[in-house]
Amino acid sequence: MRLRQTAYILGGPLANLLLIVVALALTGRTNAPVFDFLDRFSPGATLLFANAALVIGTLVPLTLDTSHGMLPSDGLLLWRVWRRSRQEIEAAIPYWYAVEAQDVMSQRKNAEAIVVLWQGLKEYPEDICLEQVRANSLLSQGKAAEARRIYAKILGRYSKFEQVRHTMFNNIAYADLLIGDPALLWEADAGSRLALEAQPSVAPFKGTRGAVLVELGELDAGLRLLHEAMRENEDDQNKAANACCIGIAHARQGDAEQCRSYFALARRLDPDCVWLAREPKAAASKAGSS
Repeated sequence: MRLRQTAYILGGPLANLLLIVVALALTGRTNAPVFDFLDRFSPGATLLFANAALVIGTLVPLTLDTSHGMLPSDGLLLWRVWRRSRQEIEAAIPYWYAVEAQDVMSQRKNAEAIVVLWQGLKEYPEDICLEQVRANSLLSQGKAAEARRIYAKILGRYSKFEQVRHTMFNNIAYADLLIGDPALLWEADAGSRLALEAQPSVAPFKGTRGAVLVELGELDAGLRLLHEAMRENEDDQNKAANACCIGIAHARQGDAEQCRSYFALARRLDPDCVWLAREPKAAASKAGSS
């Protein structure tokens, strides 16, 4: 298991090393190119130095401040894997199932992700990481009510853990929005506010809170947060959801052209985004006739 985890962690750095080999081939040398930036700038040299920086950066053992919060670098993950006892490694197995499933989902390979998830859940049916990724998968399929039930179950079991509590507040609020029941808007308001107050730098929390504010009619405040989230989110799926919510806000401001523009952007970012079905009919019909 230790070797499997090591291979998974090294996947990214090895891809960068492969690109370094390609860059060396492009520069026509077997050593790092020395060049004057203005006189001998080349795509191969740029590719080489960019990927060398990525390899060095990812393998330094430290914690990184990302749009999803503080996360360990590949180097820190490797250090943890080889420092842990066998018992700790075995306890971490469901986490690695969850990471693999989430990674496959990010590549829009939902069928493969579901296979990985069920493999993990068969062995670890109550694991929090696997359950959360399962709920995320359900959300991406438009099954928000089922996802909400899982998030609520996780919150009930792990509410004493601050990070879990705030993440579940956000996730339940997001599921409430997708369900679209006005009776759940108060819950979405409370949960998204508490999550963002606790972790104001997390981009997905900004996106959820912004979308809730739009539903509450606070359009300017909602747009500000949604634009921040869209700039800071690192994956196209989240950006597409932000774009759709921005489009909805513009429609409610009476700007159908801006609404169509943001929904078109969302389609390019993620053609399977569940928010696309929420495009206001007037804007969608005008786009179809133009």
